Amino acid sequence: MPLTTTYHRENGRVFKNTTLRQDVHVSLGGSKLRLKISNSFNENDLSITAVTVAFPDDSRIGGSAIKPDTVHTVTFSGEESVTVPPNGLETSDPIDLSVDNDSNLTVSMFYLSAVDVLAPYAASTLVIIGDSITDGKGSTPNGNNRWPDQLFPILQSAPSTNTLAIANRGIDGNRVLRNGVGPRALDRFGSDVGATSSVGALLIYEGINDIRSSSSSSSSNDSDDSDDDDPNTTNNTATALTRAYTQLLDRARAHDVPRVYIATLAPFGGTEGWNDAQEAARQRVNRWIRRNEVGFDAVVDFDAVLRGGKKGGMAGTGPRMGMQGAAAGQNGTAGQALRPGYSSDKLHPNVAGYEAMARAVAGEAFGLGW
Repeated sequence: MPLTTTYHRENGRVFKNTTLRQDVHVSLGGSKLRLKISNSFNENDLSITAVTVAFPDDSRIGGSAIKPDTVHTVTFSGEESVTVPPNGLETSDPIDLSVDNDSNLTVSMFYLSAVDVLAPYAASTLVIIGDSITDGKGSTPNGNNRWPDQLFPILQSAPSTNTLAIANRGIDGNRVLRNGVGPRALDRFGSDVGATSSVGALLIYEGINDIRSSSSSSSSNDSDDSDDDDPNTTNNTATALTRAYTQLLDRARAHDVPRVYIATLAPFGGTEGWNDAQEAARQRVNRWIRRNEVGFDAVVDFDAVLRGGKKGGMAGTGPRMGMQGAAAGQNGTAGQALRPGYSSDKLHPNVAGYEAMARAVAGEAFGLGW
């Protein structure tokens, strides 16, 4: 059954006899590329009759203009058309189009799932499973300044990481435990990690939407040993999240992913519906992540990087405030909200906040100084 999208993206329009142009931002370049077309959420066959790929005019994105002399016809087993069955995935033939690092492509077709680039032999991919924060809500439209975008040039600056591509698997509104806006993270592993070419690392940063959509338990008890019979309560959501993170780690190890990272959940105090029980659950999850008893290769502390004061106040100075004030209990201590200078809407960081996140990943996961 098809899953929902966010309400503000549903306008009832039906694309019939229509060609769409989709801009794609490529992290690591290469000498050839291929396209992947997914039909995961359709109960019927998807017929694609023509596909082309080109460079956008003046390397800009968000427009419809392309460079005519760069247009390449895309084929599938030598044919210009392809039919993708329900839940199917089709991969194009290799396309002789050299792509630079950190560049843009324009694909003309119905829709696109992914682009693979023939990169140097030692190249691999960092896959990031996330929600709207990884998807880049609060960043500049068509600016490619989400935190994964800002991470890539940092990785390019070091010989140890300059062959690492980034696959952004952030979905606005997505959750770890329950379906909703897209399949839950537990069910996305096969398509978003297992089906990705040359995975060298996985970073998991998701769970805020699970906490925000859970109901408050009768108590905001933040004890790591507390339990509840209702799986939908905020308290039990924290327990379920830690179990889900362990499952994702185990699946990554089973798929021979060399490195698996996890990040603490950033604060969201002051958002609509925020309450003490949600904050206690977030703190409980973050304590579990920081202890790292299950063996993630590194923990990235987004909470420490992004948090400010109580419900939007200010605490600490500089982009990295360390571990002080990490625990925020029912009475409300510093650290329950995003720093004002890093916040776009109290839930999603702004461009400066995304830069701080990128630098935190570079330092804490890859050991790159900044």
